[in-house]
Amino acid sequence: GCSMMEAALLQLAREDQAFSFTCVTHEDQHEGLRQRLEPALGQRLRLLPWQNRDLLSGLYRAHDFLLFPSRYEGFGKVAHEAMACGLAIVGTNVGVLTIRGRHGENALLCPAGDAAGFLANTRRAIDQPLLADTLGRSARAVVLGDTWANTANQCMDFFHKLQAMPPTSA
Repeated sequence: GCSMMEAALLQLAREDQAFSFTCVTHEDQHEGLRQRLEPALGQRLRLLPWQNRDLLSGLYRAHDFLLFPSRYEGFGKVAHEAMACGLAIVGTNVGVLTIRGRHGENALLCPAGDAAGFLANTRRAIDQPLLADTLGRSARAVVLGDTWANTANQCMDFFHKLQAMPPTSA
């Protein structure tokens, strides 16, 4: 996923000087990212270390959309958090995005590994900021009900249904 995102960023940097990119990742990744991306992005590249939970919502809200090019996610807490903060997701249809993401409604999605689709969706989010804003507002509305209490109740309902099922024979 990361190599697909880096390729998209490099292509977009050649096409458009109007976007910047912030990456929050472990500090041991910064030098490699700087070497690969800074020649094309220059001062538009911002690398940040992992952030404490209290700072994340402000960081999400300071941006227009989240790039989430994952090839696999169990759930995808980062995407879910970004949606709760009103960010559109440009990503792949894996993890939480298979449950909560809807291409063109609250996210711009492509299949995992689809570099051309990811590039096209990223370009669309950059070129159409009003679309990204609309998608972000829709994303927030979708996940607002995902509270810990609601999630626990859904799990309990699921377990009760399992418990009520007749046993299967081996």
